[in-house]
Amino acid sequence: MRVWGGIKMGKDVMNVKKLITPKRGMRVGGKHEWEYTPGTWTEEKIKKNKKGENQWKFKYVQTKHRTGKVAPKGSGFPIEGRLLWDLKAKQRAVKRDANTYDIITEGIKTQKGFKLPKDKKWR
Repeated sequence: MRVWGGIKMGKDVMNVKKLITPKRGMRVGGKHEWEYTPGTWTEEKIKKNKKGENQWKFKYVQTKHRTGKVAPKGSGFPIEGRLLWDLKAKQRAVKRDANTYDIITEGIKTQKGFKLPKDKKWR
């Protein structure tokens, strides 16, 4: 029997309610701070919408690292687990020279699903 964050799990059965209770995750108002390694932002202009605004699809790939305090032992999501988020954000840019922009991106992220290490499908 595996134990994840104090929850005993059989091979095929687990109590999903225990995985998503507020006691498992960070409390409302809690904060994390992360540092991102240099990443790669790829974008492609795809169309103008009905309002005449340019639309782009993008992909950003990087690794993030917790700053400040380390995560308490046994807390958080399991190693090799996967999380799926929807993002709604605004991005502001200031052009510094022909090839450089300062970027600020702010928004909301909403968890839409997760996979434990052995899962084949999103929950």
